[in-house]
Amino acid sequence: MSELDHRLSKALTAHSLIVAALNVVHSLRTRGFRRTLLFGALGNGIPILGELLAIHVLKVIRHHIQPQTRGVPLAIALGWYNVGYGTLVVVNSAFNDGDKPRATKILAPTVALVATSLDLLLDPFGLDLGLWEWSEDGPYPPEVKGPNGKRGIPMLNFAGWITLSTGVTLAYQHLRTRGNATEAAES
Repeated sequence: MSELDHRLSKALTAHSLIVAALNVVHSLRTRGFRRTLLFGALGNGIPILGELLAIHVLKVIRHHIQPQTRGVPLAIALGWYNVGYGTLVVVNSAFNDGDKPRATKILAPTVALVATSLDLLLDPFGLDLGLWEWSEDGPYPPEVKGPNGKRGIPMLNFAGWITLSTGVTLAYQHLRTRGNATEAAES
C-alpha cells in the first residue's frame, strides 16, 4: 500500500474548511446564532461518534487523510457537517417555506436518503483515491479496490449514513422546536 499524497490531504482539508465556513455563514444569516451552534454541534458530534465507533469498536474503516484525531480526519468530520447541512437546506427549501417547517414528518428520512445518495457517488471515488480503506469487501461497487486490496464498500457504511443523518436531523428538529417554544415563552 502506498501512502496518500500529503498534498491531496491538504487540499481536501482546505476544501472542507472553506465549505464549512460558507455553510456557517449561510446558517448564521438564515437561522441565527443559536440554531447555527445547535446544528454545528449535532452535525459534527453525532457523526464523529459514528466514525469513532466504526474505527475503534467495529474496526471496519481506516482513514488515510491527514490531519486526524483518534483516527478521524478533520476533512471527514467537516464533510459530515457539510453534507448534513447542505442536504438539510436543499430538502428544507424544497418541502418548506424557508426555516418554517411544514413537512416535518418526512424531513429527516428525506435528508438521510439525499445525504446517502451523495455518499453513493463520493465513497467509491474516495476509496479509489486511497482516502480510506474498508476491512472487508462490499457489494457496491465491486470493481473499486481500496489501498488494502479490499473491493467495494460494505452495506454497513450506507446504513450508517442513513442512521446518522436521520439522527442529526431528528435531534435538530426536536431541539430547534424546543428552543422555539422557550423563545416564545420568554417573549
